[in-house]
Amino acid sequence: MASLKERLRGNEFLRHLLTLMSGTAVAQILPIAASPIITRLYSPAEMGVYTLFMAFVTGLLTIATWRYDLAIVLPKRVEDARALVKLSNRLSAITCLVLGLGLFIASGPITEAMGTPELKPWLAFAGVVAWAYSQVSIFNYWCNRNKYYKLMSVNRIGQSVTTTGTQLGFGAASLGTAGLVISTFLGQLIAAGNLFRKTRHEIYGQPTSSMRAMMSEHKKLPLMNAPTAVLDAVRLQGTQLLIGTFFTTAAVGQFGQAWKLLQTPAGLINSSLTQVFFQKMAVTKRGDMSRVVRNGIVRSALVGIVPFVLIYLLSPPLFPIIFGERWALAGQIGAALVPWLYLNFITSPISMLFIVTKRQGTVFWFGLPFTAAPLALLWFLHDDVLTTVMWLSWLMAGLLVIYLVLALWVARGYDKGEEHLHAEELTIEEADLETEAADDVVDKPEGA
Repeated sequence: MASLKERLRGNEFLRHLLTLMSGTAVAQILPIAASPIITRLYSPAEMGVYTLFMAFVTGLLTIATWRYDLAIVLPKRVEDARALVKLSNRLSAITCLVLGLGLFIASGPITEAMGTPELKPWLAFAGVVAWAYSQVSIFNYWCNRNKYYKLMSVNRIGQSVTTTGTQLGFGAASLGTAGLVISTFLGQLIAAGNLFRKTRHEIYGQPTSSMRAMMSEHKKLPLMNAPTAVLDAVRLQGTQLLIGTFFTTAAVGQFGQAWKLLQTPAGLINSSLTQVFFQKMAVTKRGDMSRVVRNGIVRSALVGIVPFVLIYLLSPPLFPIIFGERWALAGQIGAALVPWLYLNFITSPISMLFIVTKRQGTVFWFGLPFTAAPLALLWFLHDDVLTTVMWLSWLMAGLLVIYLVLALWVARGYDKGEEHLHAEELTIEEADLETEAADDVVDKPEGA
């Protein structure tokens, strides 16, 4: 124990990582622990409307700050970082206001086209909730810049306690979807307010660089990073929206619940593996990258095989026992999702390879069919939700196998010297993407 303490004291990265992981773990465990109660307070249909609502929120969040919040940790001069915080705040307010107003005006035609009239009253609030999420993201990046990891960890726990506690309270009061939406907004608003209160004296009323100059200096973020982020949002949120369109809100609620309960713990492990693996690849010399990537793939596959086999076998019988009989379909959907989730578990850590080797364009071009294929399948195959999810899962698993082959090909090319830039030569604009991909700083909505 004494030796462990000494190692932590001498390893700043590991110390900060464990601080963040502890807060993230508690923040994610709380809603999972409360799920058996929450699923008995809210119906699958109410959860379905909430899942669709959050799909719109996440879509807005993807472009709210035009990705300029990613740059807050980068500048050497604190004046530049302050300008990026203020720029992100302004862009977020304007973007969420304009697009939120557009959703409010078009809520009738949108929900009519989707066949989900229950969603119409809530689209007006998507912009406000997305704005609250973006504020947490912006101030988290400022905290990350200044290594306020304890504050970030405690704040995540507070946000989770607020959201989960109010969901339980509003559920007991039979507020339905309103309770889910309001609790989510309150959790993010209080988290953002706390971060603002603790950091405002460092940002506001202090010398600040030109926001226009910062917008120009970091223009690659909206031009290069945003398209890939938009593809991710279209794929993930579009999947949920199409399930809601072709089936019922109860069906999308079952899908959303299965995805959240199974992906959350896997995401926590993946976040840590991604960070550690990124650091390892960043110092890997030419000639060794293929070996490192192969070992990473094998390691993740071995770590995940037993848990995912258990998920496949135990989800159908345990879901109705733990969460109630009306969530039996979610257990079957959870089993059907196993191929997709397992391959996603394997591929996530090696995703940083494309940043290290400066092959982000390769990922973007792969992202086009990776986004189009699942949406096309849902468009043409939607007779039965369980059958559809099963085919969707195997399709995504197959595409992720192609992604693994692509990663090995890129690693081999890097070893042969086909790319002339090493990880240590990463530009500032590209290196910042590590923070986003590792999901270390931004508190994303469920299902994001």
